[in-house]
Amino acid sequence: MTTLAPLLFGPLRDHPVARPFAEQVVRVHRRYATEVVAAHQLCPFVRDVDVAFGRFVVVLTHQTIVPEAQDAYRRAENPVVHIVYPLLTGPSPDFERFGADVGRAARDVWRSIPPGDGRFGAEAPVIATFHPRLAGERTSPHRLIGLLRRAPDPFVQIIPGGHHESGTTVASLTDIEKLSPEVLAKILAAVPPPPKDRAQETFKRLSAATLDDLAATVADIHADRDRSYAPFLPELVAAAPT
Repeated sequence: MTTLAPLLFGPLRDHPVARPFAEQVVRVHRRYATEVVAAHQLCPFVRDVDVAFGRFVVVLTHQTIVPEAQDAYRRAENPVVHIVYPLLTGPSPDFERFGADVGRAARDVWRSIPPGDGRFGAEAPVIATFHPRLAGERTSPHRLIGLLRRAPDPFVQIIPGGHHESGTTVASLTDIEKLSPEVLAKILAAVPPPPKDRAQETFKRLSAATLDDLAATVADIHADRDRSYAPFLPELVAAAPT
């Protein structure tokens, strides 16, 4: 996650318990990033948890507002941002739709930045959504993703795109026909392989026993979340705007 203090957003950001509550949010999500994502190599970019989580944003609200998330991304001034909603209780499909909207808003911010400004990365951002009740099952690689993204709180991950993509320029058929077999062989040898299907790789790599252990770890983190948030929630719920 990040060693920096989290950015606080939402109508309850100035509440007296907001800062200590956010510290518990960071701690719980550090467990998830370390014990689930990094420990099981679920993300190719997570080697150092502090670096991988970039800027950590805690939004203290009971609703999702796209302009607020866009403002959080803009003010974070970091290519990697995690926008966490620890008070949100809505269903996962609604949050996934919200995440897609946040992705479009983040790309609007990225396009508005002058060329050469590296605050938001060299590639347009992409997003992933996480939710405690994300739909998923063990039956197929892409259904498994939902199980692996059952974070302790709903959050949107924003990272620069293009890390796993590559492009090639192909000559016209007429030009190709003029090439000698030796030159053509060298060109074909230099073409990068197609991108790996990481979902398929993960599905093959994680055994049933490993998935059982992972599920137990996630359950323990969720229970830790409930215990550590409990002292703060009554005050935050009571102070929420109607």
